[in-house]
Amino acid sequence: MTLGGWAITQQCFDWIVANVPLGSKVLEFGSGDGTGELAKHFEMTSIEESDKWLNIHPSKYIHAPIENGWYSLKAIEDANLDEDYAMILVDGPTKRLRAGMKPYVLSNLSLFENCLVVFDDTNRESDRAVCEWFIEQGFVKVAEMMDERVIDKPSPKQFTVLEKNTNY
Repeated sequence: MTLGGWAITQQCFDWIVANVPLGSKVLEFGSGDGTGELAKHFEMTSIEESDKWLNIHPSKYIHAPIENGWYSLKAIEDANLDEDYAMILVDGPTKRLRAGMKPYVLSNLSLFENCLVVFDDTNRESDRAVCEWFIEQGFVKVAEMMDERVIDKPSPKQFTVLEKNTNY
């Protein structure tokens, strides 16, 4: 399996393994090669729009086609997501549609509280803007790292980690 490129980088993976309790629940928006590596250490739930990436790795897959600029809200609601994820990884959907998640987040804020929220690809302006929107909602930056070792991209990949802990 290859990390980097479309998947999270090795640096992001290493940060996750070092900072998220092993064996805990992880929810990811967008699945792929990184899912397989994460599934070796975490109990994965993957929301995915593409048939190509469904049921490839050990994960509970939720098929949610793109509707109105983001994953199908009905498919996500019908999945009855847990509320106790240690981490949420935002690495999808493809085609830079992550801004479409804002209404979902606002109506399901408790899902995103008390866990780490990792945004992949924050080197891209559109994905960074979504991350910055989360900060406007009261999340705080925990980490941000640029991985210049990714050589198959014209610019280095970056990931950003946020947290909103209501127990403070």
